[in-house]
Amino acid sequence: VAMSARLIEAQKWFRKSPEAMGRCLDFGCGTGLLAFELQPWCSAVLGLDTSQGMLEVMEEKIAAAGMQSKMRTTRSLQEAGEFDLIVSMLCIHHVKDCALQLKELSSLLRPSGRLVIVDFEATENARIFHKESERKGDHYEHDGLPAKELTQWLKDASMSEVDLVRQPFEKERAEGWPNAGTK
Repeated sequence: VAMSARLIEAQKWFRKSPEAMGRCLDFGCGTGLLAFELQPWCSAVLGLDTSQGMLEVMEEKIAAAGMQSKMRTTRSLQEAGEFDLIVSMLCIHHVKDCALQLKELSSLLRPSGRLVIVDFEATENARIFHKESERKGDHYEHDGLPAKELTQWLKDASMSEVDLVRQPFEKERAEGWPNAGTK
């Protein structure tokens, strides 16, 4: 998570000064790991997730940090409003219709807003990211995102500038695969 935050912060458009990035939406926020990494540079952060359990953990973290005036959670895009920055880390591969979801997210951006998708690319090893027992269509929708398709989905979502930044990473093989727990 910290590596992803540092990559986002290193982009030429990123303004690394207190609250300079404006309102931020963390789409598929989980427990808020990325939201907490980016919050110093945002005036407000909204974490959105479909899992009530994940949001409850994030809400506990917000309360423990005394950040209730700056950070909050929701399960609905309808309540979201407009954003200067929308980030999504390891979420879009769980979405059935990626093109439609990206259009919806881009419609929430203010003029000159940024949409940042951090996810894994569709490769021959993408399947081992999830446990062997987890099935496509049940726990997730895509074995990674194909770079060409992702770029086209973003362009179709009226994103005028699309930069694809590849950053290799290693993750231990998920449970159930040969050599699970190794890289």
